[in-house]
Amino acid sequence: MRIVGNWGFAASTINASIGAGIFVVPATLAASLGYFAPIALLACAIAIGSIAICFAEGGSRVPTSGGAYGYIEAAFGPMAGYLSGTALWVNNLLASSSIAAALADTVITICRRAGPLPLTPSLSSS
Repeated sequence: MRIVGNWGFAASTINASIGAGIFVVPATLAASLGYFAPIALLACAIAIGSIAICFAEGGSRVPTSGGAYGYIEAAFGPMAGYLSGTALWVNNLLASSSIAAALADTVITICRRAGPLPLTPSLSSS
């Protein structure tokens, strides 16, 4: 059995988050906000940094693993922990599907710019 470990898990999480952020969001943001896009990115970075500091503080005070699930369970009990864990699972599922949709949209855009693909002969007889 292969063990991912803390660094591998952190790298995987960062890869999933940054992947869509680097390739999809800046183009959409620039199209929507124009010259104000860098200011919006800076404001989002400050907001996410604040949230990361809160999670780091919570992680240092709660001795269990589980991230937000563990913090909420310690503060509000097992039912709230279960509900937050389920909501987190659904959130991750939807985030993964949105990243897959962004990938498909990018592939379609690249294929259209590349030009028509050569037609393959049909296997059915006419």
